[in-house]
Amino acid sequence: LVPMLAVVLSVGTKKAIPISQATIFGVSLGNTLYIVTLKHPKANRPLIDYEAISVLLPCELAGVIVGVLLNRILPSVIIIIILAMILVFAAYTTLMKAARMWKAETGVKATEKAT
Repeated sequence: LVPMLAVVLSVGTKKAIPISQATIFGVSLGNTLYIVTLKHPKANRPLIDYEAISVLLPCELAGVIVGVLLNRILPSVIIIIILAMILVFAAYTTLMKAARMWKAETGVKATEKAT
């Protein structure tokens, strides 16, 4: 969202980041309010794993604090470079995982056809 907000709406990166975070917060809040009512399809428990949330949330909040501090300290060019590096890393890991899954699926299909 940050590059789209910065380029399309012509707001700077320093303003695009909080707008992006507010947008993500609103969408995730609506999604959470919907999912909190659902039950797990195979077990008698809620769909949300609250124990995992209690482990992950403190680390996420620490990351948010560091991100806010860096956003205030660093110039916009450095922020864009960091965001681009994160995007490249995420795209690379996603593509590698997709390639592994594709190889596994085509291998299973070839085995099924052979038998």
